[in-house]
Order: sequence, then structure tokens, then C-alpha cells
Amino acid sequence: MNSSTVPLVIKNYRHFDVIHCHDLNTLPIGVAIKLFFNKKVKVVYDAHEYETETVYLKGVERILAKAFERISIRKVDAVITVSESIASAYRKLYNIKKPFLVKNYPYYCKVQKKR
Repeated sequence: MNSSTVPLVIKNYRHFDVIHCHDLNTLPIGVAIKLFFNKKVKVVYDAHEYETETVYLKGVERILAKAFERISIRKVDAVITVSESIASAYRKLYNIKKPFLVKNYPYYCKVQKKR
């Protein structure tokens, strides 16, 4: 979300049925809308990676991200991850129901060489 979309979100938040938060950086606005403006909205957290363990988070920033994720993940209605190992880690770390798994890679199949 960029600064030009924020006014549109604020104007229309009451009409949302679902807010799909892709990654940790979009989770704050989704949770804030649910908590303060639209209690009926369903929030989905779609963690495309093991968010707090990525290389771009270091030091205090990582500590704050982990704390925010721990608090926020309990406020969402569903969690989606891309692998069984990440789903298991989130379930154990945050004591939540097992996240839904949506793989974002193709299944391996051997391609026959054309004769």
C-alpha cells in the first residue's frame, strides 16, 4: 500500500468484507481497521515467507516485527502460508490453529524429450 491509496482505504473501510494482508508490512492497517472501525471485517494474514526471519529484518526492527506479529496474528481470522514447515512454525510459535497452505510453486514433473 502506498500513500496514494490510504485515503481510498480510509474512505471505504466500512464496506469491506475481507481484508487480505499480504505479508507483515500490510498487516497493521488490516488489524487497525478491524479493531477500531469495522469489527465485522474478516482479516486474512498471508505470510509469503517466514516473515520475521527474513534477511531484511535485523536487530531492534526484527524484535519489534516479532512482537507485532505475535500480537496481530491473534486478531486475524485466518493465516495462509506457502509451505508446511512455515505453517508448522507459526502454529507452534503463536499457538494458533494450523494455517492454510497455498503453495506458490509448481509441482515437479519430468518432461519427456520429444523424439
